[in-house]
Amino acid sequence: MNIPDNFDLYFEKKLSDKARKRFEKDLREKPEFLELYNEYLKINHIVGSDLDSPLLNNDNDPLLADLSISQRLTIEEDVLRFQKNPSNISDETSSLSSGITLEAKKQPSIQKKEEEEKKESEFMDIIKGAADGKTDKGNNKFFTYLGIAAAILLAFFAGEFLLRENISIAKNLSPQQAYTRFYNPQSDDELKNIISKDKTIASNFNNYKRSEGPEPFSLEDSVSPEDPFSPDDPALAIIPTDYDLSIGLLFQGIIEMERSNSSEALNCFSKILALEKPGKPNSAKFYMSLVYLSENDSTEALPILKELSLTKNPYRKSARKILRSL
Repeated sequence: MNIPDNFDLYFEKKLSDKARKRFEKDLREKPEFLELYNEYLKINHIVGSDLDSPLLNNDNDPLLADLSISQRLTIEEDVLRFQKNPSNISDETSSLSSGITLEAKKQPSIQKKEEEEKKESEFMDIIKGAADGKTDKGNNKFFTYLGIAAAILLAFFAGEFLLRENISIAKNLSPQQAYTRFYNPQSDDELKNIISKDKTIASNFNNYKRSEGPEPFSLEDSVSPEDPFSPDDPALAIIPTDYDLSIGLLFQGIIEMERSNSSEALNCFSKILALEKPGKPNSAKFYMSLVYLSENDSTEALPILKELSLTKNPYRKSARKILRSL
């Protein structure tokens, strides 16, 4: 506690007995201390005479009892200044007069800003921790955010793909229009796979297609009659399997479709399905449904297409597209 404070407390008789005795002893034994105290009394008298407000001079007011003369003078100066020019009252003073401090008004905005800064700081710590590989918390949250971002991107691209697929499929096609749109054996991966395993099939297929002959196409055509290694004894001849017969009938049926000979094409595909162990039955069913569509017979085509669309097979996607287009 400094000397002026002691002067105030002694003058206002607020010192304890021990402190008062020590203060009076200093007055008696220290001339310079006594001189300072006398100056204090003079100033205090002048200040007291300058207090014009009767409220501040009311010693019976319990609120004013603990105020020193200098504190009362400061309040008096503020009162006089505000009385002379009320427009100079600051926001802080007006807030005090209404019982709300400026700090209280600013508190919500300050708290909001502090919360935002805290969240931003935590997020940056998480990113930094994940990048440095130092914190499990950072890694876990970082990969959580990364997973969410990846899921959003995946959903976006999947939606775009589905939209593009739906737009690419024409709606309300007639059966014959659907046949024209979806009959494309040159792009059939199943047929390409068969040809890739036996190069002679492609040449025999093209020869048969050009011949326009009535004889059926079969894999036996790949053996030339002039081949010296062909067996003369029929008992030694190779008996074609159900798979071989199926492949020959499948390509023959496709050729009949291109010749617009629907009855012969249906006959070929029906023979495949009648075999005990048919080869490529899904191919036979798919092209059989296309034959029915080419004849504008959706009644026969739809059950076959629905069966293909509900089972796992190479023509499932095409069958669904055709069903949606009709």
